[in-house]
Amino acid sequence: MASSPEINQNESRIKALALGLSRYAPRGATLVTGVLLIEIGNTFGAPIGVTNQLNATHSFLALLTALAMGVISIKLSMSSLLFAGLTLSVISAVGCYLSISFQMLFLLYALNGIAWSLIYPMSTALVGEIYSQENRAKMFSIIFAVPPIITVFGSPLIAYIGDWRMALLLFAIPIAITSLVLVKLNIPPLKARKEISLVSAFKTLATNVSAISCLANFFLSSITWQIIGVLSISFLREYHQLPRETTSLIYSGFALAVFLGALSGGKIVDHLGIKLSTVSLQILGGVSAILFVVVPDPFVAAGLGVFACLLSGLAQPAQSSLTIEQTPEIRGSIMSLSSASDSLGGTVGAMMAGYLLLNYGWRMTGIVLGAVGILAGLTLLIFAKEMNRKEY
Repeated sequence: MASSPEINQNESRIKALALGLSRYAPRGATLVTGVLLIEIGNTFGAPIGVTNQLNATHSFLALLTALAMGVISIKLSMSSLLFAGLTLSVISAVGCYLSISFQMLFLLYALNGIAWSLIYPMSTALVGEIYSQENRAKMFSIIFAVPPIITVFGSPLIAYIGDWRMALLLFAIPIAITSLVLVKLNIPPLKARKEISLVSAFKTLATNVSAISCLANFFLSSITWQIIGVLSISFLREYHQLPRETTSLIYSGFALAVFLGALSGGKIVDHLGIKLSTVSLQILGGVSAILFVVVPDPFVAAGLGVFACLLSGLAQPAQSSLTIEQTPEIRGSIMSLSSASDSLGGTVGAMMAGYLLLNYGWRMTGIVLGAVGILAGLTLLIFAKEMNRKEY
């Protein structure tokens, strides 16, 4: 494992903020599609079941890229791969803004999935290289708190703008460019660990049942996130007939809950440990996702959605801390594969949601996807290695 450079507290936080903002570079465009998915469909005359396949294709390309990154990250610098992903996210956002057909938008939005799989694993794997072991959970809390607090303000802004092209121009594109600049200025260039062979790296991973269970956990939890993080606005608008302005405020509440949860996640880890924190929070999150679509009152449903998002935010630092410590010698690879698992879950989740929506409606969709979240927690409970407190 590379030694962590000594950096003062303020510099540590600035680097964490830069890494946190980098995770929003590809998410700016996904927030626009989340809030204005119906408007995008209206622009091109496509039903919601079709426009939601933007997310499925996005996740599929992210999956393919993340699988390749499992190999590439062994031989190439994590910081250079992060910068490449941010550059690609800028190109994708600008291209989506300029799209003149749904097919063009479809392709350029999918390109954002590639950027996603460069940015997400490297922004987390770099934590293991930049920070000492005892500070990683705290830095993860900062990194994971940045995206949701932007969403708190971004969601109502996008709803107020109302036009998805202008939302890309005024929100998604500036954030992607700013992220690119901040990472270039604050994240030091790191050398790749070329002494590690591909065979030994993947042998290490393939024989680690605990690490594999962590990857499965990313896959399953990503499926559940579809109902809360991706389709919740459309559910509240279409099923409960809430107006766009109201649902955008509710979505901001969702994002604020994730933000508060992420900020507090490190403290939960200190008290409960990494494994117990992740397991208990994910099981409760799955139950909340089910109740979100079952309760008849739209505002009670919104409250349950907020609670589910709080649990998700609390679980994120623990989930990543547990995963990054499974194979310290190949952090880039395991975080890339966790991103692949996350993307595969997003792809499968979007496909499952599309099928269930077309054939069984919103409630069955939420029940099935929520049950998968419970399974995610149980998978870690049974197979994941319990980390000793001295290990984190």
